[in-house]
Amino acid sequence: MSDADSKPPKVSASSQIADSLSSFLGASYEPEMLTEDKGKEAFHDRFNHRMVHIGLRRQHNIEAVFEVAFEVAENPQDVERDWLARFHACAEQVGDADMQHVWGVVLAKEFENPGSVSLTSLACLSNMTARDMELWERVGRMTFSEGYVFKVGGRNQFERFGVSKSDVLHLQTLGLLQQAQDLSVTFSAETKALTFSFRTADVILRHPELKLFTLPAFKLSSAGLQLFNLLIDSPVNEDYLRAFGTELGPHGYEYRIRLADGSLVQ
Repeated sequence: MSDADSKPPKVSASSQIADSLSSFLGASYEPEMLTEDKGKEAFHDRFNHRMVHIGLRRQHNIEAVFEVAFEVAENPQDVERDWLARFHACAEQVGDADMQHVWGVVLAKEFENPGSVSLTSLACLSNMTARDMELWERVGRMTFSEGYVFKVGGRNQFERFGVSKSDVLHLQTLGLLQQAQDLSVTFSAETKALTFSFRTADVILRHPELKLFTLPAFKLSSAGLQLFNLLIDSPVNEDYLRAFGTELGPHGYEYRIRLADGSLVQ
C-alpha cells in the first residue's frame, strides 16, 4: 500500500462546516440536504430541533451559573428585575465552565450588594472569553487599588509579566482600560512619601525633594475597575512591584515593598 493510499480521505470544507453546525444546532445541516430537501416538513423538523437544542443548552448554561451563585452568595437581598433580565440574557450564552464560574460570582455579588454591578460591566463581561479573563487576572495582579496600572520600561513594557502591547489594545477595545496611551497621574505627597496599595502588598515611595509624584500609567475604565474589584483576588505580582520601584530609581525615588504580614522588602 502506498503512502497516498494510507492517508485518510480529505474532508471538504463544506462537510467540516456542516459537522460543526449540526453539532451546535442539533439537526443535520449537510449542504445537499439544504439544497435538495426544502420541503415544509423537513424545514419544520430542522427548526424544531434547533430551538430545542439551543434552548436546552441555554438552560444548562444558566443553571450552571446559578449553582455557583448559590454556593458563594452570602446575605442576599432583592435585586432589580430589569438587572436580572439583562444578566440572564447574557449568562445563558456562556458555555465555558470557567466563565460560568465568573458569571456566578458576579450574580452572587449583586445579590449581596444590589447595584454593585452596572449594566456597562455586564456588557463588558459578555464580550470576554476565558482567555480574556486570564489576561485580566494578569493585569489585575499589577493594578493599584485606585485603578491604575503604572508603566514600566517606557510606554508599555509588560511583556515580561505576560501582557503584550496588543493585549493592552485588546483590553481597551473590550472597554476595560481607558483609551489614553500617554496618561500620567499626579499624586500629592506632602511628606515626600506615599503608600500605594496593591493586592496583598504595598509600595512605599519616597523622594527627597518632590511633593508631587507624577507617574505614567494606564487607567481602568469605570467598568474595568468594577470588574477588578469584583473578580480579582489573586496576590500582587511582586516581580512587577520591584520593576516599578526600580524604574523610578534614576528619577530620585526610593522604594520599599510592604507585604501583608508587615515585613518590608526591596
